[in-house]
Amino acid sequence: MEEKKDKNQLREILFIIVYALIATVILASIILLINCSWPKQNLFKAEIWGTISDWFTYLVTLIGGVFIYITLDSQMKVQKDQTRIFKMEELKYIREIRPNIQIRIFSLNKNWEQLYCAPEDRKLLSIDITALISSDRECKLAYKIYTESKIIFEVSPSNILTEGETKYYLRKRINLGVKEYTNGKPHFEKLMFRINYFDCDGNEYLHTYELEFPYIGGSSYIQHKRVHMDDKMIKQLF
Repeated sequence: MEEKKDKNQLREILFIIVYALIATVILASIILLINCSWPKQNLFKAEIWGTISDWFTYLVTLIGGVFIYITLDSQMKVQKDQTRIFKMEELKYIREIRPNIQIRIFSLNKNWEQLYCAPEDRKLLSIDITALISSDRECKLAYKIYTESKIIFEVSPSNILTEGETKYYLRKRINLGVKEYTNGKPHFEKLMFRINYFDCDGNEYLHTYELEFPYIGGSSYIQHKRVHMDDKMIKQLF
């Protein structure tokens, strides 16, 4: 398809050149006939209008300029195509080396003020959350686990993931206390994860994860609900 388009473009250029040559010859013939029939005072003077050779020189220069423009335009198209191919290969390579970070909640244990009282008399103090941060390959990462009011864990970039049977993982136990009681129901702050991780080339990514804990009712109905998740590259080295 592209080759056919180039052939059509070349054919159009050749037609333009041929038409320009024919037009030049016709114009030169008309001027010659006029100079042969008009009085001397009305003749086209070579000092002003130039000779036939001057006209053909101008025509050849114009055609050369057209070819130079076409050559430069073709080179720019090739360069754009090469840049596009390079970008596609770069994106493919980044996808291949980029670690896949996941956060999973494995358990939600409840801590009560009066363990042996009736359910309606017990008061919930906090919940213990077991979170697993996993990756499909070894990588360096920094993480921050926090709520709106306090930082629970914060670690600088390091190779802290442990190699398991199929994945690299990090297990964290988090205690989240009840912030307040509203209409007799416990209220927990949202739990937020901010993970900066780095691939083998040093490119940096940001994984954010946010959980809330709605209280439905009764002594055993504390759940967790994901309200936000995002994963993006924030710094590319090369």
